Amino acid sequence: MNKPLVFVLVSVVSLGAFPALADERAAGGNMVSVRYADLDPSQTEDASTLLARLRRAADAACTPSEAASSNARLNHSVEACKADALDRVVAALDRRELSRLYAADRR
Repeated sequence: MNKPLVFVLVSVVSLGAFPALADERAAGGNMVSVRYADLDPSQTEDASTLLARLRRAADAACTPSEAASSNARLNHSVEACKADALDRVVAALDRRELSRLYAADRR
């Protein structure tokens, strides 16, 4: 059975201003899998559920260790990382309802 699976990949380049975080993300595996075989992304409720899963995955992939999270510049970079990861995965999935919900949420 074909089970849809997507990976949220974090661009370490976007974290270049913070080499320690980039090293941490690279060493820790900055890829998080998101399963959605149980969802129909063409349906609003399921697309919303998938978007929530993708957000959690981006958060897990981009958030540094607790010790590194006290830096304001780093926090801004983390938010940019999450946005970039979500932009890329939503575009790659190319599901109309998911894209619509994501675009509406970004306004």
